[in-house]
Amino acid sequence: MLTLKSPFTEYIDLLNKNGACIGDGSGVPWCNGVLTNNKEATVQDALNAVAKDKTVLGAWTVWAIQTFGKELEPDVRLQYMQNTRLDSKDAMHLLSGCNFLSDEETIFLRGLFNSEDLKKFTVCREALNKHEALRSKHLVQIEAADNRDKAKDELESDRTKSTLEMYAVMKEQGFVDDKGDGSVAVFE
Repeated sequence: MLTLKSPFTEYIDLLNKNGACIGDGSGVPWCNGVLTNNKEATVQDALNAVAKDKTVLGAWTVWAIQTFGKELEPDVRLQYMQNTRLDSKDAMHLLSGCNFLSDEETIFLRGLFNSEDLKKFTVCREALNKHEALRSKHLVQIEAADNRDKAKDELESDRTKSTLEMYAVMKEQGFVDDKGDGSVAVFE
């Protein structure tokens, strides 16, 4: 896992491993420029350079964190977010696509929203992420069980409880169906 003190070359390796800097290659000169100035550059040095470079887009941060954010320490991700020009749309993508973000990262991203509807959307998306994480955990448990039907039955009450909690959050935030019940349709 990369930390702020990790060599920047390890970060470049991570980018290349995940298909970055392919396409127009615009990231390659930027990365090499950081190393040209300091052969011993750390991830912290690179994030400081990002903060000074007005051309680094929020979309890049979204891609990087969604693609390999689990391989970055939370303080690296947070500084990455703080040092680029993220907007509310970028924040929405990160919050809805990264269920591994720390509380501090979540608070920072929520602060980027510029409308009450987006804030509500984010609260709902987080509830949906929590429900989906439980569902994924249950699928693993069911696959590993000797008696899958029995495992499904045992886990059903947890799933139902999670579903009802998620719908309650949706309703509380104003996302309802034509019957007035909480609805996830806006996320489909």
